[in-house]
Amino acid sequence: MPVENRHVYHLQVNDMDIAASFSEREVREICLPLLYEWTKRQQQTGRRYVVFIAAPPGCGKTVLAGFLEYLSKNTQGITPLQALGMDGFHYPQAYLRAHTTVRNKETVDLLSIKGAPETFDAGRLYDHLKRLQEDRLFWPGYSRRTHDPVPDAISVRTKIVLIEGNYLLLNREPWKRMKELCDYSVFLQEDAEVLKERLIARKAAGGMELTDAKKWYERSDRRNIETVLKESTPADCVIRFGRGTASHQNQGGYDNRL
Repeated sequence: MPVENRHVYHLQVNDMDIAASFSEREVREICLPLLYEWTKRQQQTGRRYVVFIAAPPGCGKTVLAGFLEYLSKNTQGITPLQALGMDGFHYPQAYLRAHTTVRNKETVDLLSIKGAPETFDAGRLYDHLKRLQEDRLFWPGYSRRTHDPVPDAISVRTKIVLIEGNYLLLNREPWKRMKELCDYSVFLQEDAEVLKERLIARKAAGGMELTDAKKWYERSDRRNIETVLKESTPADCVIRFGRGTASHQNQGGYDNRL
């Protein structure tokens, strides 16, 4: 079987330089059709069109969102979109230190499980989503230096916006009402064991001792993965990338395997 040609795209994601790798077929048969579809639907509605990308931690949703923004701005006939993340809706570090929750019958501070649903200000996110039809809106960013949200860091100006986050399709309060503010939803699917390997490797690559990276996974990441995989509502489109293959399925049942 011939080896699929892959291209590396250098992106700016969350103020970081990211090298994203996509095959020609992934671009041609998954990414571009979605962008053309969203362009058509936005033109039909005549208003700002809102897309969600949800996925468990480690699926690469942030990189995919950044790549779709890049592709939309560099492809004729496609309306440029803006990718916006959920990190700016984390509670500040001081809040996370001062508040607790119960995990495995043990009281822990929220900072020790940062990234879990309860560490986000879901109410503030919902309010921003409701305001997306305003001509001009500011979206919070996130500082990798202070690890705190940065209010009004991003000016939202495009006719299509792509919101990416783990819990956008979560079927529990206060998250379940988010989907009513979405025009089209995408879910990235991956095996839990593959995500475990990626997340531990990511922490270790960031300077964390391997033993500590494994402990963090067991304390935080594992539960977050299970929450997203088990409790997310069905999306309009499910995409699976991995091991040189990918599949795409829309709600009409069409399945395109690469």
